[in-house]
Amino acid sequence: VPEIEQHLKEIGEFASEFVFMTHSLPVSRGIFASCYLEVDEEISTDELKEIYAKFYHPVSSSTVREGLTGALGEALPNGRATDSDSFFVRIVDDSPDINWVKNTNFCDIAVNVSGRNVVVFSAIDNLVKGAAGQAVQNMNLMYGLDEKTGLVFTGSNP
Repeated sequence: VPEIEQHLKEIGEFASEFVFMTHSLPVSRGIFASCYLEVDEEISTDELKEIYAKFYHPVSSSTVREGLTGALGEALPNGRATDSDSFFVRIVDDSPDINWVKNTNFCDIAVNVSGRNVVVFSAIDNLVKGAAGQAVQNMNLMYGLDEKTGLVFTGSNP
């Protein structure tokens, strides 16, 4: 939670309580998390989904990259450039399902809004994306390899 709050403060004023809840499920691997936050102004689910799309997939985002992320190529507060893409992050319409990320390096994220109350759901395979896959992904980047090297393979749903 402190790390998440730190990053929220990097992009603006952050004063409301943030709730991060992982769920204990009868699964052999995977993490499903729910994050709850009250924001200052009402926002629609589509608007929030577009914010996530602009951050994680600005190259393929369907709208102009002005506003929250700045002009194309402008650095974000955390140092990322807006013209990069997060291949392993998928923004999904319905609730993420651990079965669809099991044995992969993907993180599936869904958002939902009711007035000023925001809920963000995410699912990862804690053995791939959570540790080993993240290490391989970072090593690829450090050595100038394609970020996906050794990490793209068929999942195992169910």
